[in-house]
Amino acid sequence: MQDFLDSVTLGSIAAILGGISAILIATRPLRKLAKTFSHIAEDWNGEPERRDASGQLIAEGRPGVMARLETLRAQVQNSHSTNLRDDVDEAIKSTRQVAAALAEHIEIAKQSDAAQAELTRQVNKHLPMLEDLHRRYVGPSEGGTDHETK
Repeated sequence: MQDFLDSVTLGSIAAILGGISAILIATRPLRKLAKTFSHIAEDWNGEPERRDASGQLIAEGRPGVMARLETLRAQVQNSHSTNLRDDVDEAIKSTRQVAAALAEHIEIAKQSDAAQAELTRQVNKHLPMLEDLHRRYVGPSEGGTDHETK
């Protein structure tokens, strides 16, 4: 051992430290890559909730990717239970009912407008005759002028 220590020079110590530094610098990207893969693995697997010795919740758990996908699949699959798909189907059904009722009300309004237009036409058609009858049997109107027809 003594022979080894006697043969160690300042240059060899500097070379060893330089080599260690080079190894640490060269492995830094690998450590970042390993950390990235670690985060991906944590996201994939999820994390269980953590509690202390008294049972108090320290950190809430996170479900993994597969558990989250299963939740999404259950929400969009039409399983005839409460899920997102049923809610969307119900919204579509309600929208169609409202559209049908609106179309019916529009048709009724059009018929009412047509009936009103026909009544106006009939009144305008018979208005001169009514005014004439009024003048004959009642006398001229108080304003002194008769209603004009359009």
